[in-house]
Amino acid sequence: RPENPKSTLGLAARRSLFNFAPFSPRNQFAAAFKMSGSGDLRKEPFSLLSAWLSEAFATPMEKEPNAMTIGTATKEGKPSSRFVLLKGYDNDGLCFFTNYNGRKGQELISNPRATLFFYWPTLCREISIDGVVRKLTEKDSSDYFHTRPRGSQIAACISHQSKVIPNRDILLERQKKMEEEYADESKEIPRPDEWGGFLLIPEQLVFTQLKEKAKNQWKFSRIKKIPCPPPDEIDATMNDTSQWTTEI
Repeated sequence: RPENPKSTLGLAARRSLFNFAPFSPRNQFAAAFKMSGSGDLRKEPFSLLSAWLSEAFATPMEKEPNAMTIGTATKEGKPSSRFVLLKGYDNDGLCFFTNYNGRKGQELISNPRATLFFYWPTLCREISIDGVVRKLTEKDSSDYFHTRPRGSQIAACISHQSKVIPNRDILLERQKKMEEEYADESKEIPRPDEWGGFLLIPEQLVFTQLKEKAKNQWKFSRIKKIPCPPPDEIDATMNDTSQWTTEI
């Protein structure tokens, strides 16, 4: 079973978000999910989020506990959704990585609001998270990129998302060239400019415990809304327990 992710976060000199870890094995990946402080489950949402993620990771039947649906929309309001993997979180928000030139990335850039949705059927639980989105720093994106398997790094370099190609052979040829160029594993593969991370800063979180005939819900809403687009640094006071209203 994965480790219980209950310790302190940190990347660099500034207050960073994530202690990144490789995707596999599962227990190593679970160790990347860290959170400082236990908090009060009734007053702010992040302690409850941490507790539920920890239980999902500790449940073998939940095969992809960090899988989440992300809903985005164009500026005109046309919606779309797909699955992504949560790669880290703390009291500032939740992060994931993608190609900025794909549909998802372009919609998040032009309309920086999104909804994340977790569903754990074994635990009969779900979480819906609405918030505003900003890009991670280039350093944070590069730091995570270079923890990925080299094959995944190469795949990110050769895949020009949302671009039509004549046939698959073009991709295979690009892959072959890069594998030859970076056969020496001491040679670092540069992160493509169009590949990186996003941070979703929650404005509302709804936790649902499903039951046969009824369900329990906890709804947390920010009193002070986050500017859209959000700032590069989050004011620590915005995550104080006094900045949230709770409905049960």
